[in-house]
Amino acid sequence: MTISGETAEAAVTWGLILKLGLTTGVFTAVFNQAAAALKDAWQSRMFDRRRGTTSAIGLVEVLTTFALECDARHDYNDYDRLNRNDPRHYDMPPLKYPDDVALDILPRHIAVGLADLQTEIQQAKRNVSITAEVVDPPEATKTADDGYLSVGQTAINLALRLRKEYRLGPYQGDTAKDVAASLSKKAEAAKKLQSLGLIT
Repeated sequence: MTISGETAEAAVTWGLILKLGLTTGVFTAVFNQAAAALKDAWQSRMFDRRRGTTSAIGLVEVLTTFALECDARHDYNDYDRLNRNDPRHYDMPPLKYPDDVALDILPRHIAVGLADLQTEIQQAKRNVSITAEVVDPPEATKTADDGYLSVGQTAINLALRLRKEYRLGPYQGDTAKDVAASLSKKAEAAKKLQSLGLIT
């Protein structure tokens, strides 16, 4: 039996169509899987970003409030000394991060900064305790004042970094800007007095 040229050509054509169809099906399946994976990754990233933003908003509030309290305690101690009274504050304000904060999805440098701040607060507490035991309680308030300036600045700087990272916009009022400037100004003044030997 002989196969005509037309029959052979049709067989070749159908063979190419079948092969092309199978190949196209494989490519389509791979493309669909890749598209689904990209979509899942994008949705996961958006979800993490939303969680990060929610965490940032809570942290900004807590950190700013903490920095304000540090600044206020430093001011109260200065006021008491000016009026020849014993300064009233020598302990660090409490700082507790919100329970729903997702530290694992925050930028690494900020998550580390939050951990470092807690360590810095514990060290400030130890410094106050040692001063009270070794020197005397009134001197502990001076040590506390140094701690207020140090941890307060760290806290407000972290709050500002979170605002920038998550595009939360500027503060709606001047309070937080004021406390950042206030703490920085007091820290510079304290360094200048130390360099002149007026305080230890």
